[in-house]
Amino acid sequence: MHQKTEEEQTDIKFIRLNTGEDIISQVVETTDRNNNQNFLLIRPLKIVYMATPHGGTTRIALTVVPWVYPSVSNIQEFEIYVNDILTIAKPSQTLINFYDKYWNEDDEYETKAVSDDEFEKMSDGDLLNVVKRALSGNTKPTIH
Repeated sequence: MHQKTEEEQTDIKFIRLNTGEDIISQVVETTDRNNNQNFLLIRPLKIVYMATPHGGTTRIALTVVPWVYPSVSNIQEFEIYVNDILTIAKPSQTLINFYDKYWNEDDEYETKAVSDDEFEKMSDGDLLNVVKRALSGNTKPTIH
């Protein structure tokens, strides 16, 4: 699998919509006929947070599902208006890798979760930071 350069990854963004949905997607800035800024989401995935028991404590696990299933729309490109977005940030490298793995693993459109091995490799700090950033609504992205 081709490892994307940092420049190629810059179009993959974490997006929190005003609805509260969290999405990771390739993003292209567009303008409509009135010169209003919009965004084209290409192959967007909705991030789903799950509480899972782990050694007497609870950890937050992430999984992704298509934002709009291919059975609804074969074309996985969607234009959204800038006023529908609460925040956009650069996702963590872990989340970018997860996004790439989802789309590159096969052509099936199924719900895919992080494997137990991948989940175990993520530190508590990484998991906590992903969730904190996602839930805080902080518009300032952090770079690690």
